[in-house]
Amino acid sequence: ASAQALQADKFDVRYLSCESTTKRLGFATPWGSLWDPLGGGCQPAVFVHGLASACARRGVRIFENACATKLQSTPSGDLKVSVEGPSSATVSVIATRAVNALNAYAPLLDVSLSHLVAPFRGQMLSFPPTQPRLLKSVVYRNHGFEYFRQHPDGRFTFGGFRQTAVAEETGFEEMTNQSVQKGLEDFARLCYPQLKDVEPDARWAGTMGFSLDGLPMVGQHPSRSGVILNLGFTGHGFGLAMELSRMTAQLLLEGTASDTDLFTPRRVS
Repeated sequence: ASAQALQADKFDVRYLSCESTTKRLGFATPWGSLWDPLGGGCQPAVFVHGLASACARRGVRIFENACATKLQSTPSGDLKVSVEGPSSATVSVIATRAVNALNAYAPLLDVSLSHLVAPFRGQMLSFPPTQPRLLKSVVYRNHGFEYFRQHPDGRFTFGGFRQTAVAEETGFEEMTNQSVQKGLEDFARLCYPQLKDVEPDARWAGTMGFSLDGLPMVGQHPSRSGVILNLGFTGHGFGLAMELSRMTAQLLLEGTASDTDLFTPRRVS
């Protein structure tokens, strides 16, 4: 049914049987799957550096190691952002408009956004490249609660299982969780018994910004003039951020954009 709905919207998505899914994954599974032949994976750090370079070539000024600590409205109606640099010196930036794209961390700058976005951790681990490449696809399983891939050099990367410890995985601190990591490790070896005697060589966690309904918040701030929000990606920011940033830029420059009713922060009372 999901494949048919996506196909009706002109997505080239195909339903694979259990047998076809087993062949594509490299391990036996009782489930079918959706396959997107145009889907893929990307190294996010390389992507971000490339994006920053492209922006810099167009004249964008990027300030690293500078933390925004306060956002205020001035008597003249402008916005004032206080920024603390690496030497602990504080400077102010004055602008007519600003974008809050801090995702999970947005409420730390603006407490009024606490009801729009909440911080939850995601856990990951990787196994060293000791296995031949068995898997070429990037895999989302269980509605995205588990996800994994095998890199061209043979390295396996697994993430997910945060649903097994929701209360523990709430918050801003980026720390690994032993029980979640154990679940990931067991799942990886269940799928690929070849990893039975291979120890993970890296474990890490990252904080994600979750919205109440799973959709991002893109649009005018509910109560602060001149501020546009771009946050609440609920673990899917890498896939959605580029398109929704185009929408944000259009709102910033023209005051309107298509599909704003779908993503408006004002949908949450």
